Amino acid sequence: MNEKKERKRNKRIKNSTLAVTVFFTLIVAILAISFITEHKNENPPKPSSREYFKVENASAWAEAFDSSQNVLKVKAIGFYITPIKGNATDVFIDPGGQIDPIDYYFKQINCNQTEPVDIQYANPTYPLAYKEGELYTITIKIWCAETDWNDKEVTVYFSWP
Repeated sequence: MNEKKERKRNKRIKNSTLAVTVFFTLIVAILAISFITEHKNENPPKPSSREYFKVENASAWAEAFDSSQNVLKVKAIGFYITPIKGNATDVFIDPGGQIDPIDYYFKQINCNQTEPVDIQYANPTYPLAYKEGELYTITIKIWCAETDWNDKEVTVYFSWP
């Protein structure tokens, strides 16, 4: 008789231990899920440089690369850059060629504040601009702390005689 009571008691202890384990596992799972969903939107994706900056009033000093004048060798380019989605800190402009981006660095550009950028390219690494309709385009990399590092190419449009 004592043996039956002992087995029953051990069975109850095992069942209660299992119940407590399941209960705490569920609590931990619920807390983990709530923590993940709560902190999921703390680091939203950063916008691309094309969305964050407005580039306007570009002009270039260039010469025809071929006789069709569909491609130009750009020797210098000037434009204005304006952050339109907020303040831009640690702004780097990589014009391509063999120019160091540190030469075109701005500590901060406030939202809707326009900064002039003048880039002088050196021989023999002139970048090429391609004709699209009536305008020519050149791609320049612009990034800051607020933009996506992987999406930093901005197309600059300019006319040429």
